[in-house]
Amino acid sequence: VNFVGSAGARLLRPPGPRPGEIVQCTAADHLVQLFEDLLAAGMRDSPFRPAICATLVEHLLLRIAETAVPLGVTGTPAFETYRRCREMIEARYLELHRQSALAAACGVTPAYMCRLFHRYGRQSPWQSVVRLKMRDAAQRLQSPDKLVRQVAEDLGFSDPFQFSRTFRHVLGVSPRQFMQLHRSVR
Repeated sequence: VNFVGSAGARLLRPPGPRPGEIVQCTAADHLVQLFEDLLAAGMRDSPFRPAICATLVEHLLLRIAETAVPLGVTGTPAFETYRRCREMIEARYLELHRQSALAAACGVTPAYMCRLFHRYGRQSPWQSVVRLKMRDAAQRLQSPDKLVRQVAEDLGFSDPFQFSRTFRHVLGVSPRQFMQLHRSVR
């Protein structure tokens, strides 16, 4: 990608990679898809092409910044342990209710798992679990027959008020506000 002009220079400021910097990313498949979307958008004859391409480039650079790791760490035992733990979280987040159980399922200590996630993922393993649960909660709350209490229980929250606080913290609105917003859009 060739970046020109003041808008191009702005994109290369933090959090993006520095000009000339070589970075290694942990989500190559996502980056390839974004790049293919960018190429396809650039070839379309549309008055929206420049805006779409600029947005896709910004998304691509943010995704690079989000998944960048120090050069040479992918393939190391530590990185492979991180990847295994992340895959475990993505597959079993609904079953996980404590960080110690998560660490045990991954075969590591909680402290080591936290160090790995902060080093490679920029968030704690428990934050990953919570974000996945809240993504799932948002999908479930879009169903008109779902109650907040029921969704909280389905996701392993014994206290619906704690669920509501967590939902608001992650998504910026309460579950009830989310449901009202979703229903008003339909």
